[in-house]
Amino acid sequence: ETVVPSCSSLQVTNIRKTLQILRRQLVNEDRGRKIREKLPSSKATYSSLVGIVRSTVEGSNESVLVVGGSGSSKYEICNSVMSFVRKEYGKNVGVVRLNG
Repeated sequence: ETVVPSCSSLQVTNIRKTLQILRRQLVNEDRGRKIREKLPSSKATYSSLVGIVRSTVEGSNESVLVVGGSGSSKYEICNSVMSFVRKEYGKNVGVVRLNG
C-alpha cells in the first residue's frame, strides 16, 4: 500500500512551479527561441511592431496590445523591438508596460 502525504494547495502550486522551471532548463533551455525566430509569423510581427513604434516616436499616437499564449515570444519580441528602436532614436523612446 502506498501512502501519499497530504499537501496544501500552496505546496502543490510551489511544486508545480519548481517542476516547470526545471523542465524549461533541462529540456529546452532557450524555450524554443531559436525555432520561433525563424518562423515567418514572428518576423512579420516584429516588422509590424517596429513600424508602429517608429511612427509613435515620430509623433503619431498609437498603442499596442500584444496578445498570445504562454511561450509565444511576446516578451522577447517586444524587448527586441524596443532595443532596435532605442538604437535608432536614443532616449526619445519610453516604455510603459501594463501587466494583468
